[in-house]
Amino acid sequence: MAKKDKLWQKSDFEALKEKELNTSQLRLRHDVRYACFRVQKELVEGVECPDELKDKVKEVEGMEGFEGWKNFAVTWDISTPDPIQVVKRMWSIEQEHNQMLERVAIPLPNSN
Repeated sequence: MAKKDKLWQKSDFEALKEKELNTSQLRLRHDVRYACFRVQKELVEGVECPDELKDKVKEVEGMEGFEGWKNFAVTWDISTPDPIQVVKRMWSIEQEHNQMLERVAIPLPNSN
């Protein structure tokens, strides 16, 4: 039986609020995502990433759902800190951020 792709159906924050995660799980997830962003930045923009961060994400490259560093936080992401899993995103983190802003930001009145 083929394993179904896990999809990011809610925002990252909303999905994590529904889980009871302890501090060490949250820290692990944060650390792995930070390392993923740094490796991506090195490969895409040439900003040097420390070797200890590269070592932290070596396992991620071998996980089912990994689609290359250029696509991190665009088409795939890291979820569920125990264990860490690769999930497919339905929208990029930039799109998610913009959606959140549309929900909470109050438009400024037109000054014309």
